[in-house]
This record gives sequence, structure tokens and C-alpha cells, in this order.
Amino acid sequence: MKIKNLQVIEEFIEKDDQTFLMSALKQLELDNKFNNWNDGRLLLVNPEIPEIYTFIKKYSQRILDLYKDSFNYKLYLQEFFLAIFPEGASMKAHIDSDGTDRSFVISAVLYLNDDFTGGEIVFPNLDFEYKPKAQSLVVFQGYGIEYLHEVKTLTSGKRYTIPLVFTKDKQYEVNLNQGE
Repeated sequence: MKIKNLQVIEEFIEKDDQTFLMSALKQLELDNKFNNWNDGRLLLVNPEIPEIYTFIKKYSQRILDLYKDSFNYKLYLQEFFLAIFPEGASMKAHIDSDGTDRSFVISAVLYLNDDFTGGEIVFPNLDFEYKPKAQSLVVFQGYGIEYLHEVKTLTSGKRYTIPLVFTKDKQYEVNLNQGE
């Protein structure tokens, strides 16, 4: 079963959690822990940071709970990213999964702030553009040409997000119980 188009949920992240996560990402940035990508983004893929795992577990479970009845199979968190888009960064149009294995069944983006210009997420084939709001969530199917999306160039400020992808293949599940 497909998710119909895409879903935006505002005030998905609790204010205290958003404050903590913003602080954590800013500190990781100050400590030069992010990898620089050629499109200007700063990323950490599945970082093993126990203090952040608590929040990833909490919000990935909330997302899974929202969609548990939408599929004939169970979904698992496959990857998550800590992402910063500084001024000048963008993301070209892409689909999260090529569809051959459909490992990325659902994609989701948690938005931590909105004090920037540019950085809108655009789904041209769905005729949809979203100017992110702090504490919001955008969820969409991870494969299929209709879910082609891009992020417009940031013209001022920094955009802090946590993208997550979910799979039906348990073998790819991220272990968020490390260090417990």
C-alpha cells in the first residue's frame, strides 16, 4: 500500500526535544564532526551518539506508529542523518530509492528550525513546495518518480534537519540500543 502523496505534520517534535537537538547539532558542528558533501550540506550518517539515540528512537517509533496499518509488513529504521544546510547549500532533484529493492519504503524529515531563507523542499511531480517550520515532519514514499524531490538553495541562515528512512528488511535495521 502506498502513502497517499505525502504528509506534513506540524508541531511533531516537542519543543524541549527540538531545543536539545538544535543544541546538540550546533555543538557537533562547532566540534567539526560533520562530513562536507559536494552540494554544500554537512552530514553525519547513522552517528553513534547515545544522547541523540534517545530522540531518534522516540521519533522514529512515532513515525512507525503512524504508518503501521499502511503496509502489509513491518517497517524498520534503516538510516538517519544529522544534516545542516549552510548558506549556499542545496540538494538536486532525486528519489531516495531507485525502486529495485525498495529498501527505502518511507522517507521522513524532521525539521528543527525555520530561521533561514530558501531551503524549501519541492516535489515537482506532485506540484508541492514546503517552507519548513520548526518542529515539523514531512513523510513520503521513498521510491517512485512521483516522489522526486529537491531542496532549494539556502540563501541565508542554516537549515537543521534529521532525515530518516525506513525499510521492510529487518537485516538493515539501525541498532539504536548500543550503549544501553
